[in-house]
Amino acid sequence: MIGFQNMYLFVDDIGARGWLIMGAISSFLEAKSDHKQYHYQHIRANEAGFSLIELLFVITILAVLIPIAVLTYSGVQTKVTTDLVTVDLKVIGAAARTYYMKNGTFPIGIQTLVDDGYLDELPKDKFVSGGVGYRFIPSSNPFKVWSIGPNKSDDGGAADDIKLEFAP
Repeated sequence: MIGFQNMYLFVDDIGARGWLIMGAISSFLEAKSDHKQYHYQHIRANEAGFSLIELLFVITILAVLIPIAVLTYSGVQTKVTTDLVTVDLKVIGAAARTYYMKNGTFPIGIQTLVDDGYLDELPKDKFVSGGVGYRFIPSSNPFKVWSIGPNKSDDGGAADDIKLEFAP
């Protein structure tokens, strides 16, 4: 506080005694710096880090939260993939119906829908890596198409397979 008092004494006469003001300000800053340094040394001496109990508490919380986050993420990912597959199957169904209206029969395969211009590209099953397409029963009435589903096992359109049937 001495620095501030000296500074206020000389505010009116800055030209002649400006160097005294600068001296007061610098001594004030040095005192404040010394206080900070003492404060940080004091903290380091008495509080060297986290206690073992604090670390165990944090590790326990993480051990509980991480599996919950992983399960939630995988559930959301499966739901999104299922929704994408359902959209693909509906697009295939619409193309198959259009094919049926023009030709009087369902196509012999999904590739026929691409070859004849009803689909831009052959959709791939999102549950299978490697670019495998959806399963179907050729020329069936109703036209049946399915994905292997989240269990990644072809159950012929049963179990968890995602399937749609399209009648004319």
